[in-house]
Amino acid sequence: MHPDLPLPDDEALRHSRTLAAHIRAEIAHAGGSIPFSRFMDLCLYAPGLGYYSAGSTKFGEAGDFLTAPESGRLFAATVSGVLAGALRELGPHARVLEVGGGSGAFAEVALKRLLELDALPDRYAILEPSADLRQRQRERLQRTLTPLVFGLVEWLDRPFEDEWDGVLFANEVIDALPTPRFVLRGGEVHEEHVAVDGDGFVRTERPADALLAAAVRHVERYLEAPFAEGGFPTPSGQCEFFSERLAAQGLDGLPDHVPNHEPAGSSSAFPLAMISPPARNFLNSTFVNVKSLRSIEGEPLLEIHADDAGARGIADGAMVRVFNARGEYRCRAEVSRRARPGVVNGLGVWWRKLGADGTNVNQLTSQHLTDIGRGPTFYDCLVQVEPA
Repeated sequence: MHPDLPLPDDEALRHSRTLAAHIRAEIAHAGGSIPFSRFMDLCLYAPGLGYYSAGSTKFGEAGDFLTAPESGRLFAATVSGVLAGALRELGPHARVLEVGGGSGAFAEVALKRLLELDALPDRYAILEPSADLRQRQRERLQRTLTPLVFGLVEWLDRPFEDEWDGVLFANEVIDALPTPRFVLRGGEVHEEHVAVDGDGFVRTERPADALLAAAVRHVERYLEAPFAEGGFPTPSGQCEFFSERLAAQGLDGLPDHVPNHEPAGSSSAFPLAMISPPARNFLNSTFVNVKSLRSIEGEPLLEIHADDAGARGIADGAMVRVFNARGEYRCRAEVSRRARPGVVNGLGVWWRKLGADGTNVNQLTSQHLTDIGRGPTFYDCLVQVEPA
């Protein structure tokens, strides 16, 4: 149990032990392991025991979490405007399939709004694995919708099996859908299973059945690329949100924002942040050697927002001096909406000999390196600009 999380109360701990015993019994009956998808299904939906099937409140202030539809009408009403356009375009037989209906809050607002917009679907289906949540959704929608609109609603155990036109809507549900997990070993598909390990559980692998193997190969054909062998290059082989290896290096094990070396607004002498992407027709400096591309580009430019140009008396097309404590260079200014206020775009990879006075934007960038990859920080650069 994570030390930073509050301890469950005694009743919750008893419930957890009962669920764990239920899962261990199924693992024993299955011969020592069950697919991860089945393990997840039991954790979430075992009748009377799973997280979404035990009857306790899940959503809102009295529950464990809050999703956008539960926080008010605005989210569902806004999305419904988009749904309405799609449903009108698809025609009178268009359907809506909502995956994971939560408390029914989204469906309630969406159907009322679609009625107002004269864009009701032919059918509104909710794919909901939890019998408890289905009942709550049904009671809410029957209470809040007119009989005509409620008659459009149905509940499914799986997606539509016929061909259909419509809109599939899913909001924050990936973690609520039991799904197989797999890895490739020696080119063969293996499915992740869960086995008993003392009082807990442990991941293991088994050769995948024909259905999962075929599904993996289908995805590979669709992507036109094979899946990589094995998992992530981490000690666990999984995608790790907290990295013990980073923590061992004295770094924050949980990815977080790292401030710039030169934060915007930190210098009155150099108030503008400068980024230096390649000029539009140059991928890298090799392309500068192509005469036709140089002709299209014309000359090195500095894109600057109209507000920043006006405050400095800089006209579109004027030559400017761009400088900081490390150096300076001259180029032509282009007053452009491509530059945000407070940021200038020094279009780069021009060779120095092709710039005014034999200089380019590299005169201004620092030698600072990033904290982990030790890469350059070209876009962490403060400057000032004035007419040349």
